[in-house]
Amino acid sequence: MVDVLLISAEPARLELAARDRDAFLADIGARGMAEWPGVRFLLAQAKDQLVERPELAGWWMELILDEASKEWVGVGGFKGPPDAHGVVDLEVFIAPAREGRGYATATVMQLVARAFEHPEIEKVRARTLPQAGGPTRMLEKAGFQFVEELDLPDDGPVWSYEIEAPKRLSLVPEACSVCGGALMLQLLLDPPPKTNTRYSILTCTGCGLAHTAPTEPRPLDEQKVLSAFFPETWTKRRVQILREALGLSGGRLLDVGPEDPGFQRAAHEAGFIVETTSALIAAPHLEPYRAITFWHSLGQVRPLLETLEEAREALEPGGFLLVTAADAGSLQARVFGPRWFEHEVPRNLHHFDRSALENALVTAGFESVRLQHLATERELVGWVRDARDAVLGVGRPSVLRRLAVGAAMLPGAAVATAVGQVVDRGATLLAVARARR
Repeated sequence: MVDVLLISAEPARLELAARDRDAFLADIGARGMAEWPGVRFLLAQAKDQLVERPELAGWWMELILDEASKEWVGVGGFKGPPDAHGVVDLEVFIAPAREGRGYATATVMQLVARAFEHPEIEKVRARTLPQAGGPTRMLEKAGFQFVEELDLPDDGPVWSYEIEAPKRLSLVPEACSVCGGALMLQLLLDPPPKTNTRYSILTCTGCGLAHTAPTEPRPLDEQKVLSAFFPETWTKRRVQILREALGLSGGRLLDVGPEDPGFQRAAHEAGFIVETTSALIAAPHLEPYRAITFWHSLGQVRPLLETLEEAREALEPGGFLLVTAADAGSLQARVFGPRWFEHEVPRNLHHFDRSALENALVTAGFESVRLQHLATERELVGWVRDARDAVLGVGRPSVLRRLAVGAAMLPGAAVATAVGQVVDRGATLLAVARARR
């Protein structure tokens, strides 16, 4: 799917479009535009609406840019704020010469995600001509469902589609999800790409477990992870960790999180009977497992304590739980603070340092918890990436410049990696815990 940028259309910006096309395109960051009939009339009409109805500000309209080429390809937005029932109406128009390239789908999905950031919105509605075709396929691809056929006074016969807001859980954690302790603000993060949400990290005053606020009610990412994403050295090291914990023999293994075919294949070759799941709770467990692994996925589970307790119950007596997680108390985390990539919000709902991870495992009924740092995972890459991004800032530099700056950071990153390991403040934690017999 193509990536699109949505640029707010303010009255002054639309007034500029009527006077000076080149200045208008420069103002919105576009290198060009796809011509389509009536575009000037459309912009003038939108400007008049925004002036006459100030309540439309922030809802209608957005200018759609191709993120790669910076070409202006269409407009979209909502007809206004939500009605008394929490419903907003969606409209998207793509230049005829650019239809069928995925711009409408990408725009609709981005607008829907933006709409559901508002807790008062319960549904997003869209209407099309009463015939199957590109618009209906696009809406269905974006998750909309057909509701009814209507005959509207102004538009005539239309098909009405709707998508409901996901089930909303508490947006801000009220207490620690492990010990129930009070939470206090630790960090205010920069907004992640493609979202205007400002996330913060709240830390428990009791056990030190950190929580993302606001939380996103989403499950683990179920998409397969490309094997190339995990270097072979990581895969071999993970299998070696398994063997060190369990001995040379294999057994039943449950891998929880995004599917990593490379690791699962290597574990199978090492003698393990491998099963996978993206959500441990409510997953069927016909026989107990000898080991359960969370490779950088424990921070994404919700509820945390109940998931760990379920893992303990799914293990055979004396079975092992293996967890890798970014160390929020690491040297890397302290240096980069709110810009540390490993916060990974909103994907991560929880963030661990050594004591918080150990406490969560012990509270869930594990014993013989051993913690150490892994220099083989994310350490060197993390220093290079975060230092490079700190130098380049928030723009969108070319791939060549990113590679050049990253290469320049490599020697310093190697030194920082070594220092982190020497002072026992590496960026990746490994926990090996045994289920109580």
